[in-house]
Amino acid sequence: MVFTLSTAIACYQVVPMPHGVLLLTFDDIFVSEWSAARELFAAHDARVSLFTSALDRLTPADLARAARTGRGRSHGGCTRPADFGLALSSEFELSQAETDFLSDHLTYDGCYIANHLIRHHLPENLYDGTEHGAFLGNWIAGERSEVVPPAVATVINRHARTAAVLDEFHRRLLSESKLTPYPVAGIERAQQQGDCSTG
Repeated sequence: MVFTLSTAIACYQVVPMPHGVLLLTFDDIFVSEWSAARELFAAHDARVSLFTSALDRLTPADLARAARTGRGRSHGGCTRPADFGLALSSEFELSQAETDFLSDHLTYDGCYIANHLIRHHLPENLYDGTEHGAFLGNWIAGERSEVVPPAVATVINRHARTAAVLDEFHRRLLSESKLTPYPVAGIERAQQQGDCSTG
């Protein structure tokens, strides 16, 4: 059953529901709309999760506003970047080829988010005109700019190796062949090598 938020509020005011029995979803909600709804959820001690796939259009300030440490966040809320256009699950009825594809791509979402974060949501002056892939390569090789704040360096250190592998995959996918295989082994090696700050 699908109904409006105002209908849900009206129903709740007439017959209070037991805790945890109602799930509300908002499709294509604006940050300003979420800001208004957040107060209502906080007033009723409701847990909230935000899933966003509009990463190219959201700034860090937008994300901070959406999941601000305040009443919404303190009541168990969190923000989860996601892309439901690529939703796939082992619980779906899958062919063997689809099952193999899912198995090979289990690391993709996490690596994509990390690469996207480094590529699009760091302060603009960090790259100093350097192309993204080159920046990652230089960073992994130990060439670090002094303008990078320690907190940002921690994020880059944590994700640079896998971001570099995924960035090269995307480059080949777009410029060489749409059949470029996902680099499972390369991602696994990068994850095993770990944080760049450890050498």
